[in-house]
Amino acid sequence: MKHVTRRKFMGKAGLATVAACSASLVATDEAILAFAAPDVASKVSVLDDFETSESLKRWDGEIALSPEHAGHGRQSLKATLSPKNLSSGKLPKDWQGYDRLLLDIFNPESQVLMLGMGIYDELADDATADYLDEAFRVGRDLFLIPGMNHIEVRLTGLEVSASTRMLALDKVRRFTLTAGGMRRPVVVYVDNLRLVKGPEGEATASVRRPEDGTVVLSNRSIILGQVGPRDAIPESASVKHKRQEARQELRRLKETIAAAQMMGLETIYHEIPLVTAELGLDVRTQVSWFNNDGTKSEMFDYVAADCRASRLDLDDLISGARRLPDTDDTQVGRTSVPPYPHLRGLKMKDGFFVNGNGEPLM
Repeated sequence: MKHVTRRKFMGKAGLATVAACSASLVATDEAILAFAAPDVASKVSVLDDFETSESLKRWDGEIALSPEHAGHGRQSLKATLSPKNLSSGKLPKDWQGYDRLLLDIFNPESQVLMLGMGIYDELADDATADYLDEAFRVGRDLFLIPGMNHIEVRLTGLEVSASTRMLALDKVRRFTLTAGGMRRPVVVYVDNLRLVKGPEGEATASVRRPEDGTVVLSNRSIILGQVGPRDAIPESASVKHKRQEARQELRRLKETIAAAQMMGLETIYHEIPLVTAELGLDVRTQVSWFNNDGTKSEMFDYVAADCRASRLDLDDLISGARRLPDTDDTQVGRTSVPPYPHLRGLKMKDGFFVNGNGEPLM
C-alpha cells in the first residue's frame, strides 16, 4: 500500500522545510540524549521531544507546546505555518553515523496538506542554498493525510537538491518546515524529531497505528503509504454498508448492460459508470489520501448513485417506457460518439470544458 513518485526539487521558490518531533525523554540545551537499542549497531539521538518549555528556545516561528496529538510522550509542538516557517538553527550539527531522520506530523484538517522540508549545511549560505539548490529541500512534496503522519528522511547517500554534492551531515546548520504556496495559515502538530541508526527500541519509537500515513524521502524519490497492513485499517460500519451497496449497484448495472446488448441496444455511454466504479471501489482505496472514512463514504455514494441512474435509464429503454427516436436505417445516422467539439469560447468547470447545460464534454 505504498505509492512511489518521482519529484523535482524546487529551486528559487525557497521551500525550506522544518519538522520537529518528540520523544518522551527531555532534550536539554547542553546535550541531546542518546539511547542505545539492544542491538549494538543501533542508536538513537532525540533532537527534540517538546516535553518542556526549553524546546521553545530552539525554534523560530509561530509555535506553542500542546498536549494534543503527541506521537510520543505527553506533548507536541503546535506550529502555525504560512506566512512564517518553522525553523531551528540550534539543533546538534553532527548527524553522521545515523541512517535516517524520523519525525511525526499530525494534520488536523479533513484534507491532505502538502508541506515542504529543508535541511541546510554549513557549506552553503542561504543565498547559495536558495538559488543554486545547495541544500536538501522538498517543495510541497510532504503529502500529509488527515491525522498522524510518520516522516522518514533516509540520510545514507543524501544529496543537496542540485545533485552536485553530498549534504554535509557533520555540518547541519538549519532544519525547516514550510507551507509554501498556501494562501492561509496552516496548523500542524510536530513531535519526536530524532536520528536513528538500525532498529529503534520502544523507548523512543512513536506510536504507529494502521491508519497513520507514512512518507519516506530518499533523495529524489518519495514513497507514500500507510502503516497498515491494509486489512487492519479500521472502516466504520456505515462505510462498509455503502461499499456493499455500491458493489450491488455495479453488479446490477452489468447485468442490465448485458441484457440491453442482447437486444441490440447501444450501451457505450451506460458503460462509463463501470469505469468510475472500478476507480472508486478498487483503485483509489489503494491510495493513502483516499483511504479514510470521509472520502470513501463520498466515493461509494457517488458510485452507487451513478450506477443506479445508468441502470434505470437502460431499464426504461429495455421496457419501452422510453423509446429511442425513429431512424431511417437506410441512411447514415449520427455516430454514438460525437465529433470533437469546438472548444473556443466554451466555459470551464473543475478543469473541464462544459456545454450549455454545464456538463463536461467527453
